[in-house]
Amino acid sequence: MLFTQAYKAHYSVKLLVEAGHMEDAATITRRLLELGAASIYILSADTAREVEDRARRYLSHLWDELPPEGRQHLPPEARAFWEGLRGKLPRGPWPGWQKIFSELGASETYNEDYSL
Repeated sequence: MLFTQAYKAHYSVKLLVEAGHMEDAATITRRLLELGAASIYILSADTAREVEDRARRYLSHLWDELPPEGRQHLPPEARAFWEGLRGKLPRGPWPGWQKIFSELGASETYNEDYSL
C-alpha cells in the first residue's frame, strides 16, 4: 500500500514539475515525506507484533479518512475487509506526524521541512 502510494505520488510530482506547477508538486512531495516516515515508523517497531499493530493502525487511519460517500463506492467485499480490519485494531489512534518524526529521531526534519 505504501509503495503504491509513493510511486503514484512520485510520478505525479514529475508530471507537475514538467508542467511548471511547482506549488502542487511541493504539496505532493510533502506527502512523499509522510509516506517515508510512515514506512520507517511501522518497520522500526521492536517486535513483529508491534510492526503488525502499527501497520493496522495506518490502514485504519486511511479508512477513517475516507468519507462515507467514498466508502459506498467500494464493492461490498472491500468494505467488509476494511471494516473488519478496523475492528481488529489495538487501542489507540495513528500518532500525529510530529510524534512520528520525533520517535524516528527526525525532529529537525519535521521542524525545518515538514511543518512549514
